[in-house]
Amino acid sequence: MSQYKKISSMGNQVSSLPSNNPLTYCVNSTLNSRFLHGGQADVLGPDSRSCQLFMSQYCADKWDGFCEKESNEKESYFPDNVGSCNSGVYSLNLNRGQILLRNTAMEKYRTAIRNCTPSFQPFDPTVPSSPMIKTYDRDCTWPCVSEYEVNPASIDSDPVMDKLLENPRVAEDVLINIYNTMKRKQTLHLLTGTKLGKYFHL
Repeated sequence: MSQYKKISSMGNQVSSLPSNNPLTYCVNSTLNSRFLHGGQADVLGPDSRSCQLFMSQYCADKWDGFCEKESNEKESYFPDNVGSCNSGVYSLNLNRGQILLRNTAMEKYRTAIRNCTPSFQPFDPTVPSSPMIKTYDRDCTWPCVSEYEVNPASIDSDPVMDKLLENPRVAEDVLINIYNTMKRKQTLHLLTGTKLGKYFHL
């Protein structure tokens, strides 16, 4: 019997440390992140696919101060690494905050997806207690096709939609998809009187 502990059992003991939280990779400045995570900070920085996936899922679940801070970031050095192949997103010339808003909206309002297989992977594979992030296997021949809808009862208190309506070009395709999906399902009239309903001229 080996006297050495398995790495997974060691990881469980440190799972509550702040440095294991993906926010410390995705929200920190690069220098701060390097102090916490060493070389992984260069791989899992704010503009990495893993961070863009994590932040969109985190902010879709609850929009908090971290999401608000990141949504105001103006850097535009890196592209959207989450969107489907040939989605046309690159031509939008979005900055980091707009990319977060777009990806959050896609995650939050998606109710169905075709031609894509969801899978899960650890955010940081070098950390045993790292949370799992959801991703979709992308095939450029048959790109993902999503359906988006909103809850009419709560959409007026939704900070993500408020930000989208302030700058619709960030995710105009998502807004059009919401309109078409809800019209097809005969639920579009439920948005009458809401901010989104006014945007749709209902």
